[in-house]
This record gives sequence, structure tokens and C-alpha cells, in this order.
Amino acid sequence: MKSIKVIALIFVSVVVGAVVTFGVMYLMNNKTVDMIRNNEELFIPELIDVSSLDEDFIITADKTEFEFVEGFKTDVLSYNEQGYLGKTFKMRKGDTFNPILMNNLDEATTLHWHGLETNGMSDGAAEPNARVYPGEEKTYNLEISQAAATIWYHPHALGTTASQAYKGLAGMIIIEDEYSDSLDLPDIYGVNDIPLVLQAKKFDENGNLAYGHHGMMGGTGMMNRSNMMGMMFEDGDGSNQSTTSGFTIMSNGFYIPYKEVRSEVIRLRLLNGSNHGIMDISTDTNDKINVIATDVGFLENSQEKDFMEIAAGERYEILIDLTSKEIGDEVNIIANGQQVLTLKINDDTDDDFDKPFTTNMISTLAPILMYEEYTGQATTNTFVLDNDQINGKQFSMNTIDETFTKNQIYYLEIDNISNKHHSFHPHNARFLIVEIDGEKVDPKDFGWKDTVYVREGHKVKVQVMFKHTGLFMYHCHILSHEERGMMGRFEVID
Repeated sequence: MKSIKVIALIFVSVVVGAVVTFGVMYLMNNKTVDMIRNNEELFIPELIDVSSLDEDFIITADKTEFEFVEGFKTDVLSYNEQGYLGKTFKMRKGDTFNPILMNNLDEATTLHWHGLETNGMSDGAAEPNARVYPGEEKTYNLEISQAAATIWYHPHALGTTASQAYKGLAGMIIIEDEYSDSLDLPDIYGVNDIPLVLQAKKFDENGNLAYGHHGMMGGTGMMNRSNMMGMMFEDGDGSNQSTTSGFTIMSNGFYIPYKEVRSEVIRLRLLNGSNHGIMDISTDTNDKINVIATDVGFLENSQEKDFMEIAAGERYEILIDLTSKEIGDEVNIIANGQQVLTLKINDDTDDDFDKPFTTNMISTLAPILMYEEYTGQATTNTFVLDNDQINGKQFSMNTIDETFTKNQIYYLEIDNISNKHHSFHPHNARFLIVEIDGEKVDPKDFGWKDTVYVREGHKVKVQVMFKHTGLFMYHCHILSHEERGMMGRFEVID
């Protein structure tokens, strides 16, 4: 009886301690929100046009400082000492890009090109020599052969992916092609074609980024164990808004920034660059959102919505028609109930930037051609998502879990049997959704994807083809899940 009482007391102490910890963190975050810099102009990362480069571009991974709270500099990470995040790279289908990663950090890192179809040696994740150690450098050989899209880059080294991404290592990539050239879409970067990286963050009482995981045992066995404060970076099994409850959603590193725009059609390239979470995106003025592109390509036709969802790792391109607005009007972009960007109408900008609304902006965009017509073909590979496991296994760098043949069509079923939502991402792939919970759907409704959000108890079937050989990863893009072992390796062979 005495031992039972002791165990009970220990259990109560742990529970009370956890409640107090989360309570303190919640109060600190709410207190800090009041101090966070706000009402500043949206930061637009520098655009690097790969097509005009006459030499290889060096991307440095750096320890830098950033003022989330005015007057208080906090330690973060960034690429090319930008302060926070990385530069935006613009590429064209047919380009060759050979960036050099130079690691100026105190720990290993990599560059993963999320959404890019590339060879295993340049994918930056699964190959044995993928890790770039402090003071070392690595050249990536990227041949851009895919359609226009908004993709991104971030680290993918075992054990440090989540912490490095959370602290600022991420950047956007814009790919253009003949279809994007022909469309009458807003295309002036930073003016009416605006990159918007949304990230859910927590801060301590001094304005430092607060970071940590709950339950870091097991998994890859190589996780970053610094700054563990018992915080939960989880999506759970509830509503979209609950996934970011208690977090502050930042836009390009700033809290509720503004962007001065003309009364024209504005294009937002949205990236949910958070470690976790799915966000409902809307406007506070009930202006419609026209979705024109998903993760890795244009939709065939735009989709008008009151709101849209974007999960961790996903990208969407949207249009917001401001042609009826007057000088002084404001439209706020809302994510999970939080204001994340204010569009201020100011017609004092250069007339050359004017691009009035046209029906071509929301008519036929680019054809979506399936790898083959889907008539109910059998599943070729199943990925069962459970708590911190895929197909009953945790990640091992010594195992190849799946093998695929280059340019062959596969049907993958992602079955979430866990009690949490998951965001599934296979590298080196563009896929189309053909079934949800056993019912056929029109792939054109979802467009080209590389990441799919699968809620607890549901399953999704996709049609995919792998076009490059090598070793690659598949994993949950809720990064704490990935680091706890919810990941596998696959090989594509000729």
C-alpha cells in the first residue's frame, strides 16, 4: 500500500508540474505578445534570379540575431545572414542551379528542396553523406524540370530539423514556366506578388523563441535535446484553430505587419512554415479568396472560397481582388482567428504596377494531366500512420523501407489509425489525390500535391510517379513527429 501511495504521489506531482509548466508558458506567451514588434512593414526577402546568375551561389547557414521584441535581440538562425529566414530563389523550368551550402553553425545541417523533383544525392535528407558538418560545405546539383510552382527549402539533418527550422532556417522558391508566362497574373515580386511565410511561434518573457518537445525518448535517437521545456508541438485531434492555440502566428518573421498595395488584384504565395499546425485562412472583410495553385502546380481552374486550409509544409497561391477598394481601405488576412497581415490600399505607388482584374486571372490556368486515368487501380503501397510510427516501425538510417522503380505509376494509401492528425510528405514526388476514405474524388479539385494532411481515423489514396533515382525520405511533416521516429527511407531505382 505504501508503494502505491508513493507512486500516486509521484504521478500527481508530475501532472501538477506539467500543468504549472504549461500554465506559465501560456501566460508568458500572452504577456510577450504585447511586447512583440507589430504594425511594421512586411519584410520581403531578397529575390535571387537563378537564370541570371553567372556563377554558383553560396548559401550560408548562420547564427544571427533578430528583434522579435523591439530593443531585445534574440538568437536565431538564418540563411546568408539575412537576420531571419532565407532569400527567395526564382527559377525557370530548364534551369540548372548548383548552390553551395556553407555551414557556419555549431551543428550539422542540410538543405532539402521541399517540392523539387531531384536526385537523391541533392535531395538533402536520406543519403548517408547528406549531413553537412560545421565548417564544411556541399554542392547541390539541381536541374529544374518541373512545372511552375511555389516550393521551399529548409534543413533536414537527423535530430536538428525541427529546432533549426523553428529558429528560422527556411526560404521560398518560385519556379516559372511557359504556362505561368502566358497567364495574366500579378507577377511583380514584393509588390503584387507577395511571399507570405506563416509560422506559429512561442516566446518567453524576454522575447526569446521558446522551443522544446514533449516526450523525446526513442525516435531517431539523434534529436536536439537543448531547450526542452515540455512544450507540445502537436496537432492533436481537434479543430484547425486548436492546433495553434497559445501560439503567435508570425508573417515573414513579424507580428501583424502591413503591406501597402494598390487597388488591384494581389497574389499571395502562402507557405505554412510552422513545425506543426493547420490554419484556416480568410479575410476580415469577407472578400473572397481565389485559390490558383497548390503545393507543386497550378489548378486547372481557380477555386473561389470564403476560407481555405493550409497545413504544415503546404503551399497555396491565392488571389484577392482589391479593385473595388479605395485609398485608406484595409483588408486583414486572418489565420486561425489571428490577424497576420494588413493590406493597406495606397494608390500612390507607380502606375506601372497597375494590373486590373481580368477574367483570365481566374479562368483556365494550366491543364492537370494524370499519369493515367484512375479507374480504381489497386493500392501498390500502404503507409499506416500511428503514434510516432509508420507501418509499425520507427525510423532507422540503416533501413530501406520501400523500393520504387523510376517512371512507374504507383498508388499509395496513407491510412491514419492514430489518435492525432498527421501531415504526410514523400520526397521527390508530385502526386494527385484519387480517393478519400475509399471514395473516388476528382484530382483536379486538389491539384498537384507533395504534402497531404490526413486527419485521425481517415485515409487518402494518391497517384504518384518518381522521376529521379536515389535514396529519399517519407515522413510526417509535423516535425516533432518526424524527429520522434515517424519517418522512413525509400529508394528509387532504374
